[in-house]
Amino acid sequence: MPDHYATIIETVRLRLRPFRQEDWAAVHEYATDPEISRFQDWGPNSEQDTRSFVAKCIESSGNPKSRSYYFSINLLGDDQHIGGCVLTLDPHSIKRASVGYTIARPYWKLGYATEAASELLKYGFTVLSLRSITGSCDASNVASRRVMEKAGMRLSQTERNAKFFKGRWRDFLEYEITYDVWRLEHENRQKA
Repeated sequence: MPDHYATIIETVRLRLRPFRQEDWAAVHEYATDPEISRFQDWGPNSEQDTRSFVAKCIESSGNPKSRSYYFSINLLGDDQHIGGCVLTLDPHSIKRASVGYTIARPYWKLGYATEAASELLKYGFTVLSLRSITGSCDASNVASRRVMEKAGMRLSQTERNAKFFKGRWRDFLEYEITYDVWRLEHENRQKA
């Protein structure tokens, strides 16, 4: 496995890097926003919730046995923290993982979540040698569904009444992309 603590991924507009302690204030700003956590089983966060989350991300990055690769999403020019993303290895298979992401509301609808998710897919397939990557979201979360679709993932499963949180049962959608499909789509984009 790569030294995640030193991993920095740059895209056209973003820098994905391990979390730092000083990121907690920016994380807390969006983690307290009820709109951000509306479709999540966490939040709105207390200060302790956010500090614990950032500490978990930092600890995970420094632990070579960790199965989660957390990245702070930052604007490339000024390293301003605008969100976070994670690639988590399946506990039953080192060739399979799931992707997740959160973007602060002022940065919604600008393509940043898709850009970050697409880079995590690339990292998972080219660096971690994964064979399959999944992602899931509340069925009502249209924006998250579109991020996964734009990143090349396809709907693979619908789970009715899959999770109970915030007072009601939620349907969840699972998306997936395999290495072979990703490679073909990646090659086609390079030719275009």
